[in-house]
Amino acid sequence: MGSKRAAPRRYRACKCPIYVEGSLGGQFIKKALDQTSWEAASSIVAEWTQAGEIGKKTRKLVTVSEAIDAYLEDAEARHMKATLSKLATIFRKGLLAFA
Repeated sequence: MGSKRAAPRRYRACKCPIYVEGSLGGQFIKKALDQTSWEAASSIVAEWTQAGEIGKKTRKLVTVSEAIDAYLEDAEARHMKATLSKLATIFRKGLLAFA
Protein backbone atom coordinates (compact mmCIF):
# COMPACT_ATOMS: atom_id res chain seq x y z
CA MET A 1 0.00 0.00 0.00
CA GLY A 2 1.49 3.35 -1.04
CA SER A 3 1.50 6.42 1.11
CA LYS A 4 0.20 9.78 -0.04
CA ARG A 5 2.72 12.53 0.58
CA ALA A 6 2.08 16.24 0.36
CA ALA A 7 3.94 18.11 -2.35
CA PRO A 8 6.68 20.49 -1.22
CA ARG A 9 5.59 24.12 -0.76
CA ARG A 10 7.68 25.19 -3.74
CA TYR A 11 5.87 22.83 -6.14
CA ARG A 12 4.01 25.03 -8.65
CA ALA A 13 2.63 22.62 -11.29
CA CYS A 14 -0.50 21.67 -9.31
CA LYS A 15 -3.84 23.32 -10.12
CA CYS A 16 -5.06 23.18 -6.51
CA PRO A 17 -6.28 26.33 -4.75
CA ILE A 18 -3.42 28.42 -3.40
CA TYR A 19 -3.28 29.05 0.33
CA VAL A 20 -1.60 31.93 2.05
CA GLU A 21 -0.12 31.67 5.52
CA GLY A 22 1.67 34.37 7.46
CA SER A 23 1.23 37.72 9.14
CA LEU A 24 1.14 41.35 8.13
CA GLY A 25 0.79 44.31 10.44
CA GLY A 26 0.30 42.05 13.46
CA GLN A 27 -2.56 40.22 11.77
CA PHE A 28 -2.21 36.46 11.09
CA ILE A 29 -3.81 34.70 8.12
CA LYS A 30 -4.08 31.11 6.98
CA LYS A 31 -6.67 30.64 4.24
CA ALA A 32 -7.30 29.79 0.60
CA LEU A 33 -7.12 32.68 -1.86
CA ASP A 34 -9.58 31.02 -4.29
CA GLN A 35 -6.90 31.21 -6.97
CA THR A 36 -5.06 28.53 -8.93
CA SER A 37 -2.73 30.98 -10.67
CA TRP A 38 0.45 31.82 -8.79
CA GLU A 39 0.60 35.19 -10.57
CA ALA A 40 -2.91 36.13 -9.41
CA ALA A 41 -2.22 34.95 -5.86
CA SER A 42 1.06 36.88 -5.74
CA SER A 43 -0.76 39.98 -6.98
CA ILE A 44 -3.31 39.70 -4.15
CA VAL A 45 -0.58 39.37 -1.53
CA ALA A 46 1.35 42.27 -3.10
CA GLU A 47 -1.76 44.49 -2.83
CA TRP A 48 -2.13 43.56 0.84
CA THR A 49 1.54 44.30 1.45
CA GLN A 50 1.28 47.68 -0.26
CA ALA A 51 -1.83 48.56 1.75
CA GLY A 52 -0.19 47.29 4.95
CA GLU A 53 -3.27 45.27 5.92
CA ILE A 54 -4.57 41.80 5.07
CA GLY A 55 -7.63 41.90 2.82
CA LYS A 56 -7.29 45.57 1.96
CA LYS A 57 -6.68 46.70 -1.59
CA THR A 58 -5.03 49.93 -2.59
CA ARG A 59 -7.09 52.21 -4.73
CA LYS A 60 -5.71 53.84 -7.81
CA LEU A 61 -6.88 57.41 -8.16
CA VAL A 62 -8.11 58.28 -11.63
CA THR A 63 -8.17 61.79 -13.01
CA VAL A 64 -11.28 63.18 -14.68
CA SER A 65 -9.42 63.23 -17.99
CA GLU A 66 -8.47 59.53 -17.65
CA ALA A 67 -12.07 58.63 -16.79
CA ILE A 68 -13.35 60.51 -19.84
CA ASP A 69 -10.83 58.77 -22.10
CA ALA A 70 -11.78 55.33 -20.70
CA TYR A 71 -15.49 56.03 -21.15
CA LEU A 72 -15.04 57.23 -24.72
CA GLU A 73 -12.88 54.18 -25.57
CA ASP A 74 -15.64 51.95 -24.20
CA ALA A 75 -18.29 53.82 -26.19
CA GLU A 76 -16.20 53.42 -29.35
CA ALA A 77 -15.75 49.69 -28.67
CA ARG A 78 -19.55 49.38 -28.40
CA HIS A 79 -19.91 51.12 -31.78
CA MET A 80 -21.77 54.15 -30.41
CA LYS A 81 -20.53 56.29 -33.30
CA ALA A 82 -23.73 58.32 -33.55
CA THR A 83 -23.30 59.73 -30.07
CA LEU A 84 -19.52 59.47 -29.73
CA SER A 85 -18.73 62.94 -31.08
CA LYS A 86 -21.48 64.49 -28.94
CA LEU A 87 -20.16 62.74 -25.84
CA ALA A 88 -16.61 63.79 -26.61
CA THR A 89 -17.69 67.42 -26.97
CA ILE A 90 -19.77 67.39 -23.79
CA PHE A 91 -17.08 65.72 -21.72
CA ARG A 92 -13.99 67.41 -23.05
CA LYS A 93 -15.33 70.94 -23.43
CA GLY A 94 -18.01 71.01 -20.77
CA LEU A 95 -16.88 68.73 -17.97
CA LEU A 96 -13.14 69.39 -18.14
CA ALA A 97 -13.82 73.13 -17.80
CA PHE A 98 -15.03 72.44 -14.25
CA ALA A 99 -12.38 69.86 -13.31
